[in-house]
Amino acid sequence: SFVRVSMSKVVTTLVEAGVLVFAVMFLFMQNFRATLIPRLVVPVALLGTFGAMLAAGFSINVLTMFGMVLAIGILVDDAIVVVENVERLMVEEKLP
Repeated sequence: SFVRVSMSKVVTTLVEAGVLVFAVMFLFMQNFRATLIPRLVVPVALLGTFGAMLAAGFSINVLTMFGMVLAIGILVDDAIVVVENVERLMVEEKLP
């Protein structure tokens, strides 16, 4: 059915976005540890979101999945800002 195909495409897009985000972050940050932190945060946030949606009784449909993809972009952007600030503070304070 159309819904099943649409959900499959959204999941495929989510996986492709995760791989591309990881590759681009590693390319620009050139630090595996700084790249790994946002990469670990995204699945935890997704699990929490799906749990909250289940508890609130929301259905998982194409719109909510696309909203999740957009939210992941915001989450990764914020994680990059935090990691860069932590690295800057570590250099300024001469921390390991």
